[in-house]
Amino acid sequence: MVGIVNGKEGQFPKAFINLLLALLVTGILLGRYFNCQPVNYGIWCGVLVLFGLVSIVLVYQKNKCSWLAIAGMILLLGLVRYFGAMNMGPLDIENWVEQEITVTGELVGAPVIRLDNEGKRHIKYVVNCQQLKVGGESSDTHGKIVLYARDTSYDDHKGHLLGVEGDEVFGRSGDSITVRGRLRKLHDYQNPGRMDMVMSQRAQGIHGQMAAGKYSIELSLQDKDVLGRLADRIRTLYSKKMEAVMPKEDSSAIFAMLFGGYGGIRPELLEAFAVTGLIHILSVSGSHITLMAGTANVFGKVLGLSGAMTAGLATLIIGVYSLLAGFTTPVIRSAIMGILTILALTMGREKDAQHILSITALGILLVWPLSLFDISFQLSFGATAGLLYLSPKIRKQLGRKMPRFMAGSLAVTMGAQLAVLPFLVWYFNVVSISSLLANILVEPIVELIIVISLMAGIVVGLLPVVGKLIFIGASLLLGAAYELSRGIARLPASQVYVPTMNYGFWLLYYGVLGLYIAPSEKRQKLFGMFKERIRKPGKRKGIIAGLVMLLVIGGIVYDRYPRELQVHFIDTLIPSLIQRKSPQSRYSGAEGIF
Repeated sequence: MVGIVNGKEGQFPKAFINLLLALLVTGILLGRYFNCQPVNYGIWCGVLVLFGLVSIVLVYQKNKCSWLAIAGMILLLGLVRYFGAMNMGPLDIENWVEQEITVTGELVGAPVIRLDNEGKRHIKYVVNCQQLKVGGESSDTHGKIVLYARDTSYDDHKGHLLGVEGDEVFGRSGDSITVRGRLRKLHDYQNPGRMDMVMSQRAQGIHGQMAAGKYSIELSLQDKDVLGRLADRIRTLYSKKMEAVMPKEDSSAIFAMLFGGYGGIRPELLEAFAVTGLIHILSVSGSHITLMAGTANVFGKVLGLSGAMTAGLATLIIGVYSLLAGFTTPVIRSAIMGILTILALTMGREKDAQHILSITALGILLVWPLSLFDISFQLSFGATAGLLYLSPKIRKQLGRKMPRFMAGSLAVTMGAQLAVLPFLVWYFNVVSISSLLANILVEPIVELIIVISLMAGIVVGLLPVVGKLIFIGASLLLGAAYELSRGIARLPASQVYVPTMNYGFWLLYYGVLGLYIAPSEKRQKLFGMFKERIRKPGKRKGIIAGLVMLLVIGGIVYDRYPRELQVHFIDTLIPSLIQRKSPQSRYSGAEGIF
């Protein structure tokens, strides 16, 4: 490892940084697997310090085995960071789960409000808990909870605050809230392939949930979180200005493209975007950050700015947009990753962008180790890695057979999708074949909608008529994007079902991708070594024996692996039909109403 650090490629070559990242990720995964209790946390910290001291001594002595000590230290660091993130303090709100409590805290961001078919409100809060009362005894606390409320949850509706323009609101970012109810543990369905919402919420510091009962909430105005409140007001103004000049469904869809969310969007648009692989446009992610940076790059070229000035403009635009998008943990992660990567690309340091991506991921996982289990981090990092590692090689190969523009668009789509394919299969069990065509025809229109709509929100304050015309144009473009995506979604084999794959498939898949992006000389050397061993009779027998042994072991593991009961609910006009599949693959049926 010492040789790698001081190699020809510089002090911190990609191989070394990626190795550190892989070891840190392995350590975090091992921490999740072992699920160590807090009582052992100090022991792991002590072992980490010991490995650190041994590593320093071995590196100082230039010992050839120093890399083992460093590798063990990074592995243990992943373990310790995971245990530290999962370790509840004595005042953590999670210590009071399954108890009736009264908790007082501060609203994190604006509430999410949804209207049902009867016009009743369903409100979702994230509350940063500060104090609680149990059985008449008060205590300080910390940690966040998700709070679900309805119209009847407020204390005789005294909690309805009056907004600046006289609108009835249900609390704003930074306001104080007091609620009474039973605190529940975070839970999720344990089906294979589902997003781990519990770990995703814990990555954001959320440790419990509560459903507010009737007249159990009290809200009070607080002069806090000025920036967050300003962002809420700007988002509200965007929504009102769009609703004034376009249908409600269009304004909801464009608002979701700008700031995330699915409220008020017609189901047909959601289905078309889901089939064509464009559904990520409706949640703020790395693609939005990249779009902001790309827009800054265009402005920089038009204005004749230098690389440093363009990078500064990109950083400013990404920062302002991240604030408007709510500055949540996923947005912060995407912004950090995007800013550092775009800085390297904008300043003509494409090779450094790969280093920066790995260093950024290292930093994020050290600070927020539970981000590893968050789908937004997985897809953002994976797609960005695909753009930096796979897309250039794919673009070069496609450029020999098709126009440069088409090759570039296909390379971007294929690079990002190939990098995250196992995650898409694991979570959604589908692969969108039509996304290749949709990314060429539809995504540029959607990106144009986002850019001109953001600009319209600024222009409408200075030139109201011009701003309204831009919003109307965005609505017309949305109609075109919807019709195109719906037509593409209807094509044969636009979406292919793929069963959930095990971790062996993941290793094999990324191993093949690693061979694809490896330098040709290293790939040829590896294949040459394999061919040489195959030609030798003794080595050939050993390889065949090894493969047979792997097949036998795999068969035994598969045979003895515990099968789970599967229950299928079939929706029919008569009472729901249930199909039960036992671990022995025997089927049985039953009827019932659920």
